[in-house]
Amino acid sequence: MANGGRVPVWDAAVRLLHWLLAGLVLFDYFIDDEGLKRLEGEGQVVFRYLQNPNGSRADIAGIVNSSGNVLGMMPHPERNAEPLLGNADGRRVLASFLH
Repeated sequence: MANGGRVPVWDAAVRLLHWLLAGLVLFDYFIDDEGLKRLEGEGQVVFRYLQNPNGSRADIAGIVNSSGNVLGMMPHPERNAEPLLGNADGRRVLASFLH
């Protein structure tokens, strides 16, 4: 390959999306007791479920990295961002990304 064998970012993203849509990639996050204590102690748990729909440990719905600038979350606020959809609570989460 002319680029030293690296896959261009766009191509990699398209491949990942294809794999996700085909059900070939599953993202599961597991944490042991010590890791959970660390995450909670360092304030990295930023969202919790009030009614846990998927059995996540300690009702965790979202965590951030140690710098606080990368968020991983399971809920889909975009699915609850319009009153027409029955709930607009997700709009607050999406709006917070702009600040």
